[in-house]
Amino acid sequence: MPKLSHEEKVALYERIAKRDEQKSDGIDKSRSMIVVKSNALIQQTRYELSLQEQRILLYLISKIKPDDTEIKETEISIIDFCKVCGIDYTKNKATYSYVKSILKNLADKSNWIEFEPDIETLVRWIDTLSIHKGSGSVKISLSRNLAPYLIGLRKQYTQIPLFNILPMKSKYGIRLYEILKSYANLGSKRISIDELKKRLNAESYKDTSNFKKKVLFPALKDIEEYGDVKVSTIFIKTKNKITHIEFVITLIDDINEKISRWDDIENALGK
Repeated sequence: MPKLSHEEKVALYERIAKRDEQKSDGIDKSRSMIVVKSNALIQQTRYELSLQEQRILLYLISKIKPDDTEIKETEISIIDFCKVCGIDYTKNKATYSYVKSILKNLADKSNWIEFEPDIETLVRWIDTLSIHKGSGSVKISLSRNLAPYLIGLRKQYTQIPLFNILPMKSKYGIRLYEILKSYANLGSKRISIDELKKRLNAESYKDTSNFKKKVLFPALKDIEEYGDVKVSTIFIKTKNKITHIEFVITLIDDINEKISRWDDIENALGK
C-alpha cells in the first residue's frame, strides 16, 4: 500500500478521533478491551474450546484491570455479552439457555499447561459460576490457578484486542491468531505440523492436506480478514513430506488499512 501524505494522515487521525467520540456506549467500550495473557499460557497450552467458549473466556479475561492483584469475581449481563459478540439476543429464553449452556461447558472443561518440560498440569478455566434468573446477570470467577498468567504481567506477555477476535468464524482462527501474535515481535515462527496440531488440539486430522483444508486455511482466512497482523506461510518439506510451517508475521501499522479492517469488523458484528 502506498504511503499516505501528511494531509491524508491528518484526515485519518481526525476520523479515528471522531469514531472514538461516537463510541460512548458500554458495548463499544467492551469490544475495545484488551486481553492480556502471558506467553506461557498462550504457547504452552492445548485445549478444546468451541468458538463461543473462546469468545466468552477472552471476554472475561479482558475484564481484568491492570492494577488487579488477584482474580476477582466478575458480574456480566447475558444480553450485553450477546451484543458484544454479535449474537442474536432477541430470542429471549432460547438465548438465555444457549449462553447458560456455553458457560456450563466452559466451567466443566480443563486444559493442560506445560509449566515445566515434560510436566503437564491440569487447570480449569472457571472456579465459581452463578446466574441470577431475574436480572439475567452472571457472577463468574476465573480459576485462581491462572492468576500468574493473567495478573500483574511485566514481561513475556501478549496483548490481544478483543475487537479483532470477536468476528472470527473458526475456533482454530482465534487460537492460531493468539499463538502467532505472541511471536509477532520475532517477525516469524517455524513450527512443526505435529506441534501445531497439538497446540490447536487438532491431532485428529492425520492427513496434512485435510489439516490444511479444514483447520489451517480457515484459521488463516479469519486472521487475514479480522486480525491486526499479516501472516504469510512457507511450507517446509523433509524427504518430500511437509513437516514444518514457517509463519512470517507482520503487525499492521498503516492507518488506512487499520480503519478498513475496523469497518469490516463492525459490519461483521453489527453496530
